[in-house]
Amino acid sequence: MISLYRPGNSWLHRAPVAIKFAALVLGLLAISIFAKDVTSVLSILLFAILSFTLIGTNAKQIFSMLWSLKLVVLLVLLPQLLFMDWSLALVNVTRLVACILFAMLFTSTTRNQEILELVELLAKPLKALGIRPNTIALLVAMALNSIALLNKFVADIREAQLARGMKPKLHLLVLPVLVLSLKHADDHAEALLARGVEV
Repeated sequence: MISLYRPGNSWLHRAPVAIKFAALVLGLLAISIFAKDVTSVLSILLFAILSFTLIGTNAKQIFSMLWSLKLVVLLVLLPQLLFMDWSLALVNVTRLVACILFAMLFTSTTRNQEILELVELLAKPLKALGIRPNTIALLVAMALNSIALLNKFVADIREAQLARGMKPKLHLLVLPVLVLSLKHADDHAEALLARGVEV
């Protein structure tokens, strides 16, 4: 698995994973319910960005992280601009970016193994429905891995296109990323079956 965890000595790194997860869930709910104007969402976004400085993230890394979200912003913002006021569209997109950043802050200060153990613990009541907690943990592990892999696929395709003298464009990235993702999913499924993993 590609780890998003960066070791550090900040209180965010040392805080118990359950407390950080509860704070994340409550924070995301608060943003979704109460952040309804441009000023409040921009303040929350600024707080989310500044929070990364607490774990030792420098300005260049923060800019790179924000730049990596450009496709998400475009895909969410452009359709909304067609059907609603620009200020409301801006609020929705900024709120989404802030939520993503807080989720990234959580994964950046928590080991993947700790996250999976927490997910498995929270999923224990589902055993009564015939759903194994370790199956849920496996799905989360694969999702965490997929986020990093998609970023790698996009970066690799952009480099390959630049090497061929092509100017990377959104519509030229979609199909190669889809093909690589499907191929990876197929290979991953075969590897799980070969190891006798039951889901």
